[in-house]
Amino acid sequence: MAEVLSNGETIARIDESSLAAVLDFYAGLVDRAILKPLPPPPTHRRNPSSMSTKSTPSSLSSPATKHPADIAITLYLDHLSSQLKVLSPDYLPVILPLLFRALAFASTPLPRLSVHPHPSHKQSSEDKITDTINALFS
Repeated sequence: MAEVLSNGETIARIDESSLAAVLDFYAGLVDRAILKPLPPPPTHRRNPSSMSTKSTPSSLSSPATKHPADIAITLYLDHLSSQLKVLSPDYLPVILPLLFRALAFASTPLPRLSVHPHPSHKQSSEDKITDTINALFS
């Protein structure tokens, strides 16, 4: 949807109130998802004697569970970034509080100081939110 709405010709056909309504919809998703607790990881482990010889340790490990808020934040940020140049400044009082709530949710503890540089990592929700806030003020 963000790709469709990032096209200038498509945006010109949609009135600002409709674009804001979509933004409000995504904002509601973020607010509801932030309040939803993450389910506890499953604690059941298979007994090593019952595992087949074909199963490897990598096939037994489950991928990290993503919180629904991470998905909702990504959807909101994708839509917002495609609309930043079109939305009027009147929407800032609605956008900024949600971005700061999302940032509070997605913030990670400060890393320990180290002499060795940290390896590059995939951009987190916290990084994406910070980039969006910076784009709003530049």
